[in-house]
Amino acid sequence: MQRAAIVTGASSGIGLGIARALAEDGYGVALAARRARMLEEIAAELGGSALPVPTDVTDARAVEALVRTAVERFGRVDVVAASAGVGHWAPLEQLDEAAWDETIDVNLKGTYLLARATLPHLRESRGYLITLSSVSGTIGQAGGSAYNASKWGVRGLTQSFLKEARDDGVRATAICPGLVATPMVGRPESDDVIAVSDVVATVRWLLALRPIVQVKDVVLERTLA
Repeated sequence: MQRAAIVTGASSGIGLGIARALAEDGYGVALAARRARMLEEIAAELGGSALPVPTDVTDARAVEALVRTAVERFGRVDVVAASAGVGHWAPLEQLDEAAWDETIDVNLKGTYLLARATLPHLRESRGYLITLSSVSGTIGQAGGSAYNASKWGVRGLTQSFLKEARDDGVRATAICPGLVATPMVGRPESDDVIAVSDVVATVRWLLALRPIVQVKDVVLERTLA
């Protein structure tokens, strides 16, 4: 049976890069994001191995429907990549509640809902949960109250998930990259910025490790000071 993956944030940036790589590597891939038209175009590009499922990751019913649709199509879930994310940056005194709520809801709650909904299927397949944290989830930064809190939370959630699931053969890793050239940050690829391809290569490396090997966190930093 074909291996299968669910990727959130699959309409652009890191999520799109991961989705393309997994499809190239023979996975059936459920593509999840809010932009339905973009997902349809990406699915057409990737061919029959891709399943577009428009999803708001902050909505529990929508996430459960995503997982149900993926299992109905592919019969299993082997890899889950929680890549949906937003970034709001402002000094704490200027950070409004709506920006805080959206950051925590998409980055942290969305990862929680996806991990919870896919855990039974990952137990069946002895699969892998890959979450996208950030270097911002390992340090504090001025102006990063919401983003830092959400990404620290993603790391904590991932480690707790691992403690609960590893005896069933399920693995989990939080990838923590520094600044990545994505549409969200508005930076083009260059030699002084981490590329989406660097994160994709990390995902492929993790999935290539023998099942006995567990990597808790991967921090990707630039060589530049």
